[in-house]
Amino acid sequence: CDFAVSVVGSSARAADAPARAYAAALIREIRATASHAHVRAGAPLETIFFGGGTPSLVPADVIAEIIDALRDAFGLASACEVSAEMDPGTFDEEKLRAFMRAGVNRVSLGVQSFDDDVLKLAGRSHDAREVERA
Repeated sequence: CDFAVSVVGSSARAADAPARAYAAALIREIRATASHAHVRAGAPLETIFFGGGTPSLVPADVIAEIIDALRDAFGLASACEVSAEMDPGTFDEEKLRAFMRAGVNRVSLGVQSFDDDVLKLAGRSHDAREVERA
């Protein structure tokens, strides 16, 4: 969700800091997990899913670092699906292309409604036009 952005302010640098810190911790955990022989001996990953909030708020280079760490630690199947949830109000074509360059090959849009009144009531940051544009 975009709650953290509201808390830390609108500066892109400030908003990126929690994502970068989380990614660094996640990459350490990936490497630690991969260091166990029984884990490393498994088949390469077939699916990576970035979800549970709004991954589209995370800088694409951070997503790329996580994907690279997973590739290095476990290997990726040739047809590995790398999916990311995206809120229609938090990305544009440039962000989508950056995610694709990072390795994302599937996007799931978080569309709760095409009714502006419902979207406003739900506290969504986008309107129906943005959903259609996305």
